[in-house]
Amino acid sequence: GGNLEGQNGLLSYRADLYLTSLEDRAFQPRHRFSISAGVPLLNVTLGDVTPYFNDLVLWGRRVRGVQARFYTGWVNVDFIQGQNMRDVAPIFSVTIDTTVTPNDTTVTFSRTGTFSQSLLGVRPSFGGKTFQLGFMLMKASDDTTSIDPDTSGVTPRSNLVVGSDVLLSLFRNRVRFKASVAHSFVTNNTRLPILSKAFVDSTYGIDLPFDPASLKSWLVVNESLTPLDPSGGSGLAYQMGFEFNSFGHFITAGFKQIGSQYISFGHSFLRKDIRGFYVNDRWRMLNNRLFFNAGFERYRDHFDTIDNNPSTVLNTMQLGLAVNWAPGLPSVNFNFRNHDRDNNIDSLAVAALAGVDRREDNRTRDFSFLVNQEVQALNLQHTISLGLTSSARVDRFGGTRMAGIPTSDIVSNLQSLTVRSRFQMPLITTLSFAMNKNQAGGQLAPFKYNSANAQAEYTFPRPSLRAYAGFRFINASGKFGVAGATNFNSIDYTQTGLHLGGSITLAQQHEFVLDFGVLKYNDKGGVFDIPTATLTPNPSFTNAFVRSHYEFRF
Repeated sequence: GGNLEGQNGLLSYRADLYLTSLEDRAFQPRHRFSISAGVPLLNVTLGDVTPYFNDLVLWGRRVRGVQARFYTGWVNVDFIQGQNMRDVAPIFSVTIDTTVTPNDTTVTFSRTGTFSQSLLGVRPSFGGKTFQLGFMLMKASDDTTSIDPDTSGVTPRSNLVVGSDVLLSLFRNRVRFKASVAHSFVTNNTRLPILSKAFVDSTYGIDLPFDPASLKSWLVVNESLTPLDPSGGSGLAYQMGFEFNSFGHFITAGFKQIGSQYISFGHSFLRKDIRGFYVNDRWRMLNNRLFFNAGFERYRDHFDTIDNNPSTVLNTMQLGLAVNWAPGLPSVNFNFRNHDRDNNIDSLAVAALAGVDRREDNRTRDFSFLVNQEVQALNLQHTISLGLTSSARVDRFGGTRMAGIPTSDIVSNLQSLTVRSRFQMPLITTLSFAMNKNQAGGQLAPFKYNSANAQAEYTFPRPSLRAYAGFRFINASGKFGVAGATNFNSIDYTQTGLHLGGSITLAQQHEFVLDFGVLKYNDKGGVFDIPTATLTPNPSFTNAFVRSHYEFRF
């Protein structure tokens, strides 16, 4: 890969290229390339872009196409158009049973297909940094001609989202208020016939003020459309947030609700069917020597219980303290987090519908403590870091779970020690040790590991040459099984690794980096068969790599 950027008068430009041997036509693109150019009011980018227009509608989704932004400070337009999914052909087999009449045909997919999907997004906005009102329109649709719809294993879909957002910033950004709202429509099968105005009136008793066929360029209205009735609010999403940064406090608070049928193809990781609020405060005290954090959030997951499944209340409380009093004194960081999940089902008779224990009432408590201390010893300057981390999840119904369903208890403890030493010569060494012990599902999944790392780095004054070497050792043991199974996975392995490398910089413009390493993996574990008391071992192996890098600055 590589990148190039520069400026010539008012014109600025940039080009980026990233190529990888992992690129495969059977998956979404892994190569990345883009070229952009712009003047103060206008910027245009061609290639792979990740637009951030609206955090409910279009946020961080890769699109290969053209993106443009026209920004005057009072009237602005953001535009994106391109392909956000490329077509991938399915892999399937067809079996015909001729022993019955008519013949029975079975299609088995080892990989379903993916339609090529195009995306169009437009966000006009009014205002600048202190106040801005924006309107968002995004349309994404599958191209039914990209692969054969009849043999793809999936149906072509389309998505239309409209929304708006507002930002208000006061007192030099010390007080900020932002809010956004959006509504989405998803057609889950665009090949179905479009509903007629008369059909909607006779079937649903709704007199539409428009003909659905007139919207087919933007929205395919058929029986697979969700939500078919937008008045219920299941396709609606909205959120609002407040920030206050003054008097040593940075306070954030907000509320959001994402409907159960709200989907945006421009935001892949947006969590839907959730409603709740949050509030956090980061308090700086004593000239930034002491920091105190406190926060609380409460959400209701799956708040729309139209499917008769229970909703789950999520409560999270967190506290943190950081002390950095003086250079000669230790710095301390402490964090605590308590997370509760409860779906208010207490009776096993109610929970055990269809043989599934749906009860959920558990608490997870996370604790971390880190202390750093500068120490002068043996004419060397040392930085010693000691870390303790603990996480414990307790299942209220752990002792009364149904047969075959293990408890969800999880306990993990980690202790670490790091010593970083600076010699009088330009040599820095780092030694670190860690011990970790885990327990999950009662006694079904115990696991522990110990690790040791050593690294040294030496910088030569002339020429600008840097050399480094590292050693790593890991030992792990444990097992993983399922209640009632006749076998379990035995874990027993060691990893030994060596890493060497260096870099040289010439004329402050050219930098060359070369390093290599070797990793030996010795595995004594495998699948243990309980009835026969035999072990099917896992393979051991050795990996080696060589890596080089060149950078030119001008």
